Amino acid sequence: MRASGDEAGGIDAESLITHRFALDEIEKAYEVFSRAASEKAIKMLLTA
Repeated sequence: MRASGDEAGGIDAESLITHRFALDEIEKAYEVFSRAASEKAIKMLLTA
């Protein structure tokens, strides 16, 4: 069973994910990451 950030006394990492991309969008994800400040990208998630 996975504890949430609050239960573990830490940060809820899910709330930090600002961008989500499928694995086949990796080039787009890299472009966004290269402009992280202007895109306001904190954490990006790639899914298969």
